[in-house]
Amino acid sequence: MRYQTTTYRNPSRHTRRNLHLIAALLICKAGDSAHALPAEFQPTTPNHTIRITTFPENTSRTRNNRFPTNNPGTPGSQDLSPAIPQSTMTRKPIQIGEFSRTNQPPTTRISTPHPSPDTARHTGTMETQNPDPPHVSTNHDRFGRMGGPRLRKRDMEQPGRSFGRMNVDEMVQLVGSGNYGAVELEWLAEIENTNTEISTIIDYAPVLDEMMERNKTKEAESLAWTTVATLSDKRSPEEAIKVAKAFLLRLKQATELKAQITELYRKIFADRDNLETLIEIAGIEGSRPPRRAIRTLDTCLAIQPGTYCVSRDDDQAIRIESIDPDTWEITINLGDEEDEIPALELADRHVICSEHDYRVLARFDRERLQKMLASDPARIIEDILVSGENEITGDELEELLVPDVIEAGNWTKWWTKARSAVRKSEVIKIEGRSPYVLSITDAGETHATFEKHFKHLEGASAQLDALENYVKLCKNQSIEPVGTILEHIRETAMDRAKRAEAKYPGVAFAEYLVSARISQEKGDSDAEIPAIELVQRFEQPAKLLRECTSAALWDIGIDVIAKAKPESAVDIFLEAMPFAPANVCSDLADRIEAADVSDEKIASAINFIVTEAVACADALCWLWDKGLKRPKWQSTISVTVLRRVIWLMGEIKRNDTVKGDREKEIRATIRTILSARKYERFLECIKNIEPGMADALRTDIKRLDSLGRNLHEDLLNRLQEHHPKYQGMPDIPRWEKEDTLYATEYGISRFRNEINELVNIKMKENAKAIGDAAEKGDLSENSEYKFALEERDLLRARLAQMNSQMAKAQAIQPEDVPVDHVDIGSVATLENVENGKTLDITFLSPFEADVEKCIYNYQSPLGQEFMGKHIGDKVELPMPEHRGTYKISALRPWTTS
Repeated sequence: MRYQTTTYRNPSRHTRRNLHLIAALLICKAGDSAHALPAEFQPTTPNHTIRITTFPENTSRTRNNRFPTNNPGTPGSQDLSPAIPQSTMTRKPIQIGEFSRTNQPPTTRISTPHPSPDTARHTGTMETQNPDPPHVSTNHDRFGRMGGPRLRKRDMEQPGRSFGRMNVDEMVQLVGSGNYGAVELEWLAEIENTNTEISTIIDYAPVLDEMMERNKTKEAESLAWTTVATLSDKRSPEEAIKVAKAFLLRLKQATELKAQITELYRKIFADRDNLETLIEIAGIEGSRPPRRAIRTLDTCLAIQPGTYCVSRDDDQAIRIESIDPDTWEITINLGDEEDEIPALELADRHVICSEHDYRVLARFDRERLQKMLASDPARIIEDILVSGENEITGDELEELLVPDVIEAGNWTKWWTKARSAVRKSEVIKIEGRSPYVLSITDAGETHATFEKHFKHLEGASAQLDALENYVKLCKNQSIEPVGTILEHIRETAMDRAKRAEAKYPGVAFAEYLVSARISQEKGDSDAEIPAIELVQRFEQPAKLLRECTSAALWDIGIDVIAKAKPESAVDIFLEAMPFAPANVCSDLADRIEAADVSDEKIASAINFIVTEAVACADALCWLWDKGLKRPKWQSTISVTVLRRVIWLMGEIKRNDTVKGDREKEIRATIRTILSARKYERFLECIKNIEPGMADALRTDIKRLDSLGRNLHEDLLNRLQEHHPKYQGMPDIPRWEKEDTLYATEYGISRFRNEINELVNIKMKENAKAIGDAAEKGDLSENSEYKFALEERDLLRARLAQMNSQMAKAQAIQPEDVPVDHVDIGSVATLENVENGKTLDITFLSPFEADVEKCIYNYQSPLGQEFMGKHIGDKVELPMPEHRGTYKISALRPWTTS
């Protein structure tokens, strides 16, 4: 029999209860659920040493005896004294609470170093699946010791959400008050949220400024480093590097952040020759100013032979002729001669511009410029305005064009023609007289603003929305979208797609769809070819559609797949439909029905939608509102779909995959479809249901607190009208309510103080420990740094757990406690039926639980067993010191003293 003993010395900040957590994990077997893990963390005992013994596989355990003792005289315990080998483990951090991010139940992992093959069962990696239902349950032993709600995946991934979403000013104020812990929690919650826009994270940069002003530079650098590391794991490198560069411009000497940016450049531009040479020239990891280093990398990696640039100093255009990949010496064409300049000089002195720029035409295509001056003078003036300051006087325009482009003797004639054309232009306005003032109109601003805005948009959905708005705005203003602008953004989308295709085919597909939409606007008949070719190469086209995050992208994507896979398109649509936006489902249903798909396949899709309601929320709402009206989509009873919709309304508050605006959107949709057309669908559904089903439906609705008061009452009233026989049903006993935690005012106040202590003392100490450990250098081998990070994760998890409890807390008063049955706040006098001894036992919240004083958590198994019992009822007490059969002889409310 193999076993191992671990000597673990507790540092001053680590709690004894944390070590109990480790011990519980070590004795769990694969398949055990997470309710084996204690969640309470008691105050620290400095220099306390605990010996943790891992147990052999045949160690017997019961659900209510998770912590075997070494006292053979205690009932339910085991003598573990033989299992103590002479081996110890160095203080290497044990990774606790790592959860998978799939749709499978959370997996808890714990790793100890260097297990031997035959002891891997106990000292290696252990995984336990959590089969618990979606509701929050409590963790306690048989005797009611409070453990609070078990740690849930969303609690680990979203620490600090109870603070609410702060704006930047609020976070800056918190930094100013010294509450760095709350700032870090809010910040990290945002970066963990995959729905948070990259621009939102970049907007947090002023918080770093405030931290540095208060001599918290190391903490600011650590926060920035963590942000970029998290984004690198969860987002594309292009998104992560945007944030990294924005932060580096604030934290100019952040060595680790510079290293992260370098690695991101390597990932994004892995196909570029001699990238390492350019990185060295730019000096991103050296002492060169970050702004200059980043500018060098971005400019040089964006150019290629044929790219045009203009000088920052004199607006003179140049053309890139060649790039030496070994030295990054760049040959440029000045119009009448060539020159070679180093990469640094090019980036410092020039910016990239369009081939249609007036300054480019003036130097490299005089013939085309002369034709445009004669045929379309307003367009030339527009280009000059857009490339300049958006305003120019007639005299300044003459100085610019004469005699370089227009001969002095021809100026008056040309200006008369140009002035007449400008007055007809919708893009340029002309004001004043001698000199005239030329400027961009609102329409011109529309074009310029859209082009600038589009460059900074993240994600194909946002890009397509902006494009559609631009086209719509142009139509409202009776102007044509500028072809050069459309072509430029099409090239941008194509470039993004090509870069993403190898690693992120779904992202590439969405970008190709944006490119296709732009090409359609320009009248290009081959607009969809790149997207079609990608679908033909990809083995699972339905996954490409699922990457489309807006209905507009789905509409284009459906047409592309129909053309790319005409024989299997219907099967692809059937597979993708559960994840489609609600207003796309009808189109997909039309195509599926037109192809005469079997009822079995449609029924299978419906079953998937109903089963996976959270992932398929839009499709479920469509099914209830419109789908069940279609004969082929009626395989599921409507009341089943209705109950699932109502369940979804409550579940999205608890589910970690639905966050922020998405949660609000789903809840708003559910409210709309339930009340649509004066509750028509709801009334049709409940008209013929059985009384038992009406009872279950009533219970479902009563449990919801997010429907809104009016809708909640309307649904219950309409249900009552059709099923009056169930009037007066008792409400759910309050001790069974999962959305409320009843406690005394004293208990709530004490628990709030514990939260404040955790945030303002323990987390600050931990943040300081992280900073101190980071100063010691190489983080990959820095055990103190890793240990501090591990402690931080535990503190965050505990804070998330405590905030979850506090959010549900509701105060009760002694006068609220009934005396005819055991309830929350009851003091029950128990009489031993054998010897007549009496015992008072009190049932309060987890906040007040104290076994030594016979105060038990009403949510514990023991508490739940007592709830609802009356005087005279008999109960079995399992406590060793009070074991036996007891009769409830009296009941009274607890007293506040």
